[in-house]
Amino acid sequence: IGILIKEEKNRQKGYASEALSLALNYCFNFLQINQVFCNILIDNEISIKLFKKFGFEITGCKKQWLKINNHYKDEYILQLIRK
Repeated sequence: IGILIKEEKNRQKGYASEALSLALNYCFNFLQINQVFCNILIDNEISIKLFKKFGFEITGCKKQWLKINNHYKDEYILQLIRK
């Protein structure tokens, strides 16, 4: 699962939290999915905080996974398992 609020003027207004809440409710309660995962660059502290707020846990790290501006960056794998 992933969330992108492209326009900076629309960030920090709770839209991502609302979207994630709705998506998780749909996944777990309607689709009966056992788990949901996401991938987040390790320096994206705002997204990591958001997903941890909903109970996601960091379960792995892909080293030098993405090349951005001629530099390789690590990416976390976060999982949320249905309770």
